[in-house]
Amino acid sequence: MALANAEPPEFSAVDTGMSAFVARARAMVPHLLDQQAEVEKRTFYSEETHAMFREAGFYRMLVPEQFGGYGLDAEVFFRIAVIIASGCPSTAWQYCFGHSHAVAAGSLFSQDVQAELFRDVDFICAGTIKPQGTVQRQADGSWVLNGTFNYCSGIPYSTHFISHAFVSDENGNALGKGTFVAPRSAWKRLDDWGGSLGLKGSGSHSIVFENVALPAEFVLPGVDFADHAPRDDSPYVLHHGRPMSFLYLEPASIMLGAVKGALAEYETLLRTKTTMLPPIVPRTEDVDYRRYFGDAMGKIAFAEAALFNACHQWTDAAAEQKAGTAEFSVALDLTIRLICLEVMNTCWQVMESIILFSAGSSSAFDGQRIQRFFRDMAMCRAHALQSWVDPMRRDLADQVIKSR
Repeated sequence: MALANAEPPEFSAVDTGMSAFVARARAMVPHLLDQQAEVEKRTFYSEETHAMFREAGFYRMLVPEQFGGYGLDAEVFFRIAVIIASGCPSTAWQYCFGHSHAVAAGSLFSQDVQAELFRDVDFICAGTIKPQGTVQRQADGSWVLNGTFNYCSGIPYSTHFISHAFVSDENGNALGKGTFVAPRSAWKRLDDWGGSLGLKGSGSHSIVFENVALPAEFVLPGVDFADHAPRDDSPYVLHHGRPMSFLYLEPASIMLGAVKGALAEYETLLRTKTTMLPPIVPRTEDVDYRRYFGDAMGKIAFAEAALFNACHQWTDAAAEQKAGTAEFSVALDLTIRLICLEVMNTCWQVMESIILFSAGSSSAFDGQRIQRFFRDMAMCRAHALQSWVDPMRRDLADQVIKSR
């Protein structure tokens, strides 16, 4: 799939204030709602949507200013992710998990490598955590990459790919796990996505590398990009934060956006359908439906407040780390991850126990928006990040107990 050929906006041409980004995202929601079924069928969002995101500056949000990007904070990025997810969670997943790795790339690689990665400014970089391939050092210091990597969310329009691989020296001796980044020309994308329950349009295809040569500086032996310590030599605040808690903000924002989209559809049903039993009245006049609606709104407001409190904590801690006034602690990293899990749990409870429960069986048919939102949220619910909750709770307890 070729990249859209629209020229990226000039830096000065896009208002980079949060309210302007939010307004641009909200204006796209009707388009995203209309495109849901097509996105699922295609397995990724359209060239039209891709061009809209480029023109809105969405692929520059997390690129450092020194390389022509906007260098925005976490709250702006995740507010946009929530809004996009309210229109199409698949599109939000593809976008969010594509652009967010600008933070990881900038946190790990040297200024010279960043200059190469961010050369075209618009940056989309799918990434995976699980090591699924190999990189072997060559006699001249370069590397050769091989392997098939699956669940590469965001890959259809990616300019780069970042992941882990098993590293070996020129004699084949194992050196453990390492991080690499590769340009778009290095891989072949497989047509193997779309068979899941939900997020069918999230662009989470597999890619294949066959004897791909990478420069020496594109591979970092022994480095885990999901769990590295904050760096201390970057002017961009987000490069001084902890990556795993930033990662957890991503599915939490998409779950929040999805349930908000489902609630908007639920409100439409309240206004257009009646009760089944006498007295037959519009659902908006029924005591139970009004209670369901109010309960859902309250819980969603709680989840939204928690999510953006976590964003503020993450950004404040990164700023303090950068200034040298306080460390971005492991305990706070774990706390933010657990806040995100509670946000996801709350959103799922609203969808499962209120919206799907009371919307009516007709909303669960194929082609119905509530059914699609439900399927997408169920897929989020099944993500591996959700399964790590108990170890994180124990780790947080250990961090606090040992510190006192």
